[in-house]
Amino acid sequence: MVKWKNPLTSAQQNDWKSVQTISNSGGTIYALFASALTKNAKATIVLGHPMGKGAKGYFFKNGYTDLLRRNGYNTLVFDFNGFGESTHGNFSYFEDIIAIGLEASKITPNLPIGYFGISMGGLWAIIAFTDKQHNYDFAI
Repeated sequence: MVKWKNPLTSAQQNDWKSVQTISNSGGTIYALFASALTKNAKATIVLGHPMGKGAKGYFFKNGYTDLLRRNGYNTLVFDFNGFGESTHGNFSYFEDIIAIGLEASKITPNLPIGYFGISMGGLWAIIAFTDKQHNYDFAI
């Protein structure tokens, strides 16, 4: 496993809260949560990364988290099991999406929970959304 390197500066990291949850995939899922940069948040968006060693860092490096937060969305980025900081589970990555969505609801219980996935993150969301346990209100 490649050690994950946080692309954020020390100052930027102060905006982000570390989150973890256990997935039915068998992995411990590590995530980072930041509040919207507006007075009132519209929703919380969970971001599912493409395959690669950058894992959740993909969204930081490409400006997605900044864009969402500036436009009123809380942001929760996570690593699929076996990627980034998350421990290895099995290949049931859809379970990770379900687990982190449930965790998002605990963090922001009065807001809609949305999902945005790219490549691998999008593919596994299709399967997750067929499972009755998922709690997402919308997907992008």
